[in-house]
Amino acid sequence: KMVVDRRDAPPPLGLDGVPSRDDRALTPAEVRNRLRELQALCDGEKEALLFVSGVDGKYNDGARKVLNYLLHGCCGSEIYSASRSLEEFDEVVLVVSASDCFLYLGGSNVFWKMAPLLGQVGDMQLLGATPEEEEDMDRFEERKIIAFLHAIEPFKGVGVELSPSSDATANTKAPGAMELEKWPLVQVYGVEELGKKGFFTMRHRITDVAPLLPRVYLQLDRRAAEQIILYHVDMLAFHWATSLDALDHMQPNDRLRVSEATLIDPALSYFTYGLLRAANAAVQQKHLPRVSLGVRTNNTGQDRMSSSEAKVANAGVAGHAALHVVMEAAEPNGPVRLARTHFLSNGGAAARMRTLDWDGKEIEQADNPSGRGPSSAYARCLMTAYAAAMHVHAKLIEAFCSGRARDQPALQALALQTLTHLNLEWLRNCDLASNVLVSLSASDLAGDPADCSPGSRFAKYLEVRLSHVQSLDSPPADLGAVVFGETFLDASPLETGGVSPCVVVTEKIPRHTGWVTGRLEADTDYMHAQLSRLRASGKNRHLSLGGLLTTEPLAHVKLLTGVEEMASLKGEVWALDKGLVFSSPRLGSLVVEFATDARAVDILTPDAQSDEALEIVVHLANPAFVRYGILEASLSALPQALVLSFHGAARRALVTQVLPTWKGSLSEAGVETRSSGTIPVGFDDSAARSSSERESISVNSAQDPVISAFLQHYQACDAQLHVPAAPRPPAPPPAPGACSVVAFIGQPG
Repeated sequence: KMVVDRRDAPPPLGLDGVPSRDDRALTPAEVRNRLRELQALCDGEKEALLFVSGVDGKYNDGARKVLNYLLHGCCGSEIYSASRSLEEFDEVVLVVSASDCFLYLGGSNVFWKMAPLLGQVGDMQLLGATPEEEEDMDRFEERKIIAFLHAIEPFKGVGVELSPSSDATANTKAPGAMELEKWPLVQVYGVEELGKKGFFTMRHRITDVAPLLPRVYLQLDRRAAEQIILYHVDMLAFHWATSLDALDHMQPNDRLRVSEATLIDPALSYFTYGLLRAANAAVQQKHLPRVSLGVRTNNTGQDRMSSSEAKVANAGVAGHAALHVVMEAAEPNGPVRLARTHFLSNGGAAARMRTLDWDGKEIEQADNPSGRGPSSAYARCLMTAYAAAMHVHAKLIEAFCSGRARDQPALQALALQTLTHLNLEWLRNCDLASNVLVSLSASDLAGDPADCSPGSRFAKYLEVRLSHVQSLDSPPADLGAVVFGETFLDASPLETGGVSPCVVVTEKIPRHTGWVTGRLEADTDYMHAQLSRLRASGKNRHLSLGGLLTTEPLAHVKLLTGVEEMASLKGEVWALDKGLVFSSPRLGSLVVEFATDARAVDILTPDAQSDEALEIVVHLANPAFVRYGILEASLSALPQALVLSFHGAARRALVTQVLPTWKGSLSEAGVETRSSGTIPVGFDDSAARSSSERESISVNSAQDPVISAFLQHYQACDAQLHVPAAPRPPAPPPAPGACSVVAFIGQPG
């Protein structure tokens, strides 16, 4: 009886995997820097900006947005859509001038709630009603009116965000300016008892600042950069992973029936739903997520749209199965985008175990490597082209941020030069000069096009596309295009000649992977059938590898490859007396026979109380050890080692049931076994620390030294942007005999 096939594929992504958002509280420095951005709008025409919330400002939308920006820490499109604590801030009057800021908060509860944050912001005057005034509505309103008149009177030119329907001009007779006269708070301006004469718009020149505020709201600052890195990227990564989940939960032959439309649906739904109420939806349509298969990856323009008719089975060369898929996605109402090329092939499977008869007896023949026919050669040609595109992309980012290539033409020339110098045999038939395309763009926090010059306060997107990749046949076959794109943030140096830091925010979204489909390389079924026969009876033994040591495979194991393009693979390990089989649900199986494949094995066991991984380093004896073809299609030399990382239950089973037998087998085979050492240089174990079955979608971490340093640099850039603020008018000379009094209010320290 055959044992049911068991694969280590993770469960489907669901709502539990949606990234959570943990907004960090605003800091006084962030409020100060954002206030300076508003102060920078003041000039001779508009000496001060006026914002009045609640009924006294006729629920002016500009007041809601500025409170979201200044007091709630909202960023980007959230400034326009969020409605936070409206009732609590219903009495706010904000007057911003080039030299200082006046903020009336209303009741004492709001005042003391905001005082710890705003009290540390220089150039900001805070005022609120006392508890006694709150008890008397007339005194409460009188306090607000007097505060408003006192704050606005010195300024002749006043900037206000008027309603979009208003025809706002500086002419006080224009309907837009007259909108202010309908505000209850402004209407008291002409009350004779208060010593005023005439309307507000007769004594003040009104300017609509609505066209200027998006420049402030939609550019990057430290807080916006942090939200992009730690939350926006996670949201896009979640929907990206959900799209690829369709392939993870299919058998190899079933993947042939997948269409472009099926693959892109989760990412496309996320994008289109986010645009339902977006004012710039038409502009963002050019970033519509799309998937293209096989030779259709060469298509441009409208032909690039994903099709329900194009399927893996028929989208390849001459109507055969597609070998790769290009996926491009973007977040709605934001700047984060990415593009990847993934493969519907493993580039040729690794060596198989020797064949077993159905009775469990082994046929005595050499190990039979899986066939690497024309499709595997085509796949490895595309994989090499993609590895080259990733290599070039990294060089271009470095050149842009260092100032060596500051625009798209310079980046295009550098890309062609870099590709030419690689001199890759797999690309000898490609016309690089005609088919390499570099695209550089920038977007503001709402997804609109923006300035993409170095140091501009906008997110950049850089894409490298290599079209019409040619096979090594004679005549060559056109295999399609490979595409790689990342979103990155850069910042200006703090001093002339200083370093311009840069962080690629999407680089940790898996860049390179593949899935076997229903061809010769689909040896996952083959290997599981062999292992199932061994598992069916404890008497069944493999001639060279022996019997199974556990009835179940060791699950959630990671294979660290030492290959930069694909640093680790998830899978499971079948432990046998004298070797192991690593089985990847995506790429198939890889066999390690200790006697012939290993010259030394390091068993790196952590402390028993630690939850860190146990790692086994296999130092390979055979330079021609057969790996997956997708790993061999790397620009760097393959390391002569493999690292297996075991967590949780797999680690416990390995220690108690497997390692004692393995140590004896290794000693018998004359393979050196060591219990100390480190992971070889070039192996990335940062992705091998989680022991959960389904890892949470958390791409970047605030504890990452690169990210932390970048955010600190951006904070310093924010502080420098408008420092110092416009100087205050000189104070009158002190009267003779006068003295200064400085009062400190609050707790010491």
